[in-house]
Amino acid sequence: MDIKDIPIVKVTWQDAQESGGSWTSVEEILTHDCAICEDVGFLVLNDDTKVIIMRSMIIANGSLEEAYEELEEGGSYIAIPKSWVVNIQELVPSGSIEEEDCQVLDLLN
Repeated sequence: MDIKDIPIVKVTWQDAQESGGSWTSVEEILTHDCAICEDVGFLVLNDDTKVIIMRSMIIANGSLEEAYEELEEGGSYIAIPKSWVVNIQELVPSGSIEEEDCQVLDLLN
């Protein structure tokens, strides 16, 4: 899978939301809403039944160039039933981003 062909997206979707089990009037129960969720990541699948977003990828041999050529492993993924999806928005950089233009932040110290 060529990572250059996979869009980065923000998916807005509905999820079930439990009450917490307390006694509640039926009037209030009828106003209970679904949770609205958002996830951002690589859109690796979008078919009639589900959407799969992958938030992480393995950089082979420490080379970002090689990782972009052939994506073999990823992680932090979520499969969302297509009927729960409210919106899929493609996220596009506002300009060209080169590796030498990026600032590295040391947040560990």
